Amino acid sequence: MAYTDWKTPQTCASIDRGTTADWANPDNAKASDNAYASANVLKLVAYVDYLRATNFNFSSIPAGSTINGIEVRIEHYADAINRIHDETVCLRKTSGQIGDNKASASYWATSDEEITYGGEADTWSAGLVDTDIKNSDFGIDLSVGNANPDFSAFSYVDCISIRVYYTIPPPNTGATLPGLGSTEDRDNKQSWANPTNIQAEAGYTMCPVDAGIYSDWLRASDFGFTIPSAAVIDGIKVEINRRISVADAINDSSLRLVDASGTNVGDDKASGSYWSTGEAETAAYGGDADTWGASPTPAMVNDSDFGIRLSAANTSASWCTAYVYWVKITVYYTEAVAWEKALSDTMTISDSIVKAVGLNKADTAAIADALSKAFGMVKSSTLAIADSLSKAVGLNKSESVSISDSIAKTMGLVKAELVTIADTFTKAMDYVLSLADTVGITDSISKAISIVKADTMAIADAMTILIGGVAHILNLFDTVVITDSLEGVIRVKTYLKQAIARVQVKGMDIVRMQVKRMNIAKTHLFR
Repeated sequence: MAYTDWKTPQTCASIDRGTTADWANPDNAKASDNAYASANVLKLVAYVDYLRATNFNFSSIPAGSTINGIEVRIEHYADAINRIHDETVCLRKTSGQIGDNKASASYWATSDEEITYGGEADTWSAGLVDTDIKNSDFGIDLSVGNANPDFSAFSYVDCISIRVYYTIPPPNTGATLPGLGSTEDRDNKQSWANPTNIQAEAGYTMCPVDAGIYSDWLRASDFGFTIPSAAVIDGIKVEINRRISVADAINDSSLRLVDASGTNVGDDKASGSYWSTGEAETAAYGGDADTWGASPTPAMVNDSDFGIRLSAANTSASWCTAYVYWVKITVYYTEAVAWEKALSDTMTISDSIVKAVGLNKADTAAIADALSKAFGMVKSSTLAIADSLSKAVGLNKSESVSISDSIAKTMGLVKAELVTIADTFTKAMDYVLSLADTVGITDSISKAISIVKADTMAIADAMTILIGGVAHILNLFDTVVITDSLEGVIRVKTYLKQAIARVQVKGMDIVRMQVKRMNIAKTHLFR
């Protein structure tokens, strides 16, 4: 769970409640500096005007975050014991106060103290969303009372501050309107008028539905999603803003996802709840972990035909009109894992270098192709090692026992070398990209062309040598004849060590040399 810093208000004001006591110097509640907003509370006064603090600037909360809790701190004191107490401690948004009143019956102390209301898992029953919190009208209303029958007292507030706890949403498209709204036949029922109105948050489409039947399809499509092709779709949320003309008459008949071929797929999310009358309300279907049983892919949701179909059912004894104002879809997804992304990024190196140093397209494409193949060869070689070890285990039991120690040590060495190779190669790729970016912002392009080209090709050559070393290890596993004698076991172990040493000397030294040359090249670029 994430949380904000403690935020203080940029706006403080005394808000009239029809009382005789307002707050003097309300702006003093903006900071903890021993300058106070104050109110003179007469005896037996139930409440005074509101001290309202707003405009806390929570713009850093990511869009779509779930609000988990709200914590408020108020630094205050009273000038007399057992007199001043909370009357109102309420959150507010644009429409007014909302949620629980957290006022405490405890008397304020006669020295400065900081009291906390709410917490990291306390939403104040306010149902606030991130846009409410980030609105400048969000804040707190404070009012106090005096229960003493004989004496008045002054209440003093030094500072009001708020912290918000939230959960960052997974990567998502954001709630997106369709590029196309349309009506489609469903058993020759009533069609939707002006269906393109759902493409914006203005106007509506409507369908008069006779008693006991359902409407034609209202279709929303062409959402313009551009989710990365290697991503995994985690969930889909559909929001529909709607209302009806007669209470308890219309609910969902069917709500389906539509795939790239225009076919209804997955679960029918139709709800039996009646649509609301009066003000339009927004109904949500699915969520960030709900794929609707449709096995969606990036190709499917990025297609212009992807969307939803909705049909409304009239279960009453008289006709009723259904209104839909807009439809929005949010797609939640997980980016590709690191090694998949590395392969994808490798293929984009050519474009970066072309833009930076002006290499011809054919040479640069060849570099990217060589690097991409190198990744594939490492993966294939690793699998082949595992296969060869499996064959070795198939030897007779006595020989397997004799060479188990050798194989175990060999596996450890090979694994360590492959990890080092991958790490060094990743760093080498980073240097190439860094050089390309650096060249793009210097005047030494002519000097850098040969350096970038030569060093990038050298990295590819180094990888080829490294792969050759791995292939040599595989050849030993597959071709050396293991006899029933201890001599054969020793020979296998010796050959494997020699092969791995060859990988270390011929391969890793070349890669390290290229990295060193790149560092020198980077130094020259800034001269």
